[in-house]
Amino acid sequence: SPCKPAPPDAPRLISILTHSLSVTWDKPDDHGAEIIDYTLVLLSGEASHRIDDLLRDSDQRAQVEVNRAIDTDGDGKLSMEELKAAMRDPEIRAVVASLSDQRDALLQAELVPKEFPTIEAPKDWTDPRHTFEGLVGGVEFSVAVRARNSEGDSEWSLALRGLRTPCAVPEQCLPPVMLEAEMHALRCEFRLPYDNGDPITHVEFQWHRKGSPIDQYLATGGRMPSRRKRELLSYSDCDTVEVLLPTGAGALARAPPWGHGGVGEGVLPSLHPGTEYEVRVRAVNGHGAGAFSPGVKMVCLAGAPEVPSHHRHADATSRAVPPQVEGQQVRDLLSVSDAGDDGEVDTEVLPTVFFGHTGRLQEHEVVSVAAQGRRMQERRSLSALEDVRRCQPDPLDEA
Repeated sequence: SPCKPAPPDAPRLISILTHSLSVTWDKPDDHGAEIIDYTLVLLSGEASHRIDDLLRDSDQRAQVEVNRAIDTDGDGKLSMEELKAAMRDPEIRAVVASLSDQRDALLQAELVPKEFPTIEAPKDWTDPRHTFEGLVGGVEFSVAVRARNSEGDSEWSLALRGLRTPCAVPEQCLPPVMLEAEMHALRCEFRLPYDNGDPITHVEFQWHRKGSPIDQYLATGGRMPSRRKRELLSYSDCDTVEVLLPTGAGALARAPPWGHGGVGEGVLPSLHPGTEYEVRVRAVNGHGAGAFSPGVKMVCLAGAPEVPSHHRHADATSRAVPPQVEGQQVRDLLSVSDAGDDGEVDTEVLPTVFFGHTGRLQEHEVVSVAAQGRRMQERRSLSALEDVRRCQPDPLDEA
């Protein structure tokens, strides 16, 4: 009568890369029932040296649970009658099948997360080969395979041992974290990724300038001396800062495979006040630079405003306040220092100095010398006075 298939021979290596490994194997004797599936296990690190013992112990524990389900009289021994009854009883067969399906999950649970076990089945069981993805460099692996037919699983094959993935550039870093912002510098934190078998020597921060108050000022029609404008436009939009890792007693901890290591800091100098930057980081070893982390937006502290671009006295017909505002409203808009000895304010001729926009002031802080800017200021003043008039009556109007 049909029975479980024979264990396959040890797998053979097809190819091995930093992040993948491909193996093949020969189809075993099916013992009268067609093979319907294969299962492969991949173990890494120290567990790869003990793969045969680990798989044998796992099968023995699973077999103990199966025997307990078949042993209906509870004497700890399996009689021929109990085995025949188990083959005929659908409930016992269902329990045995469930225990067999669970043993792979139990094996993986025992080893995670230290040994990174991977238990997989080929996409096409008629083609005896398989590729493991998601590996890392500089790690030793071992592979074993078993077959399944309608009667159950075979024993595990002997393991293919001593497979070491080649070293490569470090893995991608986590996004940097801003620790402190100054007017001309940013202090950032990074965490070491796995180095793929070759120790990391330094990390590189890269920043991109995303926008600043000066950019906004010029984009909205602001003016400044040509020499200063050329100087501002000459600022770099991108730069890279290298941070060497400490050695000796202060060295950062290396990351384990598929993990992250020690935490370090780096300073990005020569930046500009109030400017927004996108910062990312990558690790570098003897094989080259890894992938940059996702970018993080950071903003330097605001600084002092630019020197006003120009100033002038208004001509004799200029007025310090909008011509539509008179009487008490004028007194509300002008300071006490603008009044004469008799307390009256001269609104006809009042020399006034107007200043141009400065590069680092916010919109509500800017005073413009342009006529358009002055009209905007007048409209704001009138709007504020209209709000006051709606709230309380004007004594001059009542008189």
